Amino acid sequence: MYNNYQLSLNDISKGDFLQKINIKDSFFEDFSYSEIKYTNITATIKSEKIGKELSLSIELDGWVNNLLCDLCAGDLSIKIFSKTNFILKYTAQKLESNDEIIYVKPNQNKLSLKHLLFELVILSIPNKRQHNNNECSNEMVELIKKYKKKEKKVSDPRWDALKKLKE
Repeated sequence: MYNNYQLSLNDISKGDFLQKINIKDSFFEDFSYSEIKYTNITATIKSEKIGKELSLSIELDGWVNNLLCDLCAGDLSIKIFSKTNFILKYTAQKLESNDEIIYVKPNQNKLSLKHLLFELVILSIPNKRQHNNNECSNEMVELIKKYKKKEKKVSDPRWDALKKLKE
């Protein structure tokens, strides 16, 4: 079970585990530096015990709303879907978790998923955010074209002299 985005390791260590978490707008209040404020995402958390280790799978599916389009700066909603797998390893050593392995102390009862879920949402958003074809504001696109400076290609006279030798 989860409580405040905390995963009870005792519950998942007994065998197969499935939990759904709704990630809504209030989730991002703790991340004041994030541009993401409005979402409707379902996180499905599955766990399976494999020997002494636990396999953890997190699937995100939903919408991130009110982002700015990179082209016209209009409001944009983006559909996201991602699936990420982790291995939970119990160890008494102080090891740094990475993209694939999350190290857990043997006496640890809970695992906070909040920051991990936040990172997965951020990584699910494409780098280039833009409306589909012809959905951008025509006014803004025209303004961009009007004020976009056309760079005149200036050639270096030294290279010009070398190009003449080549001919």
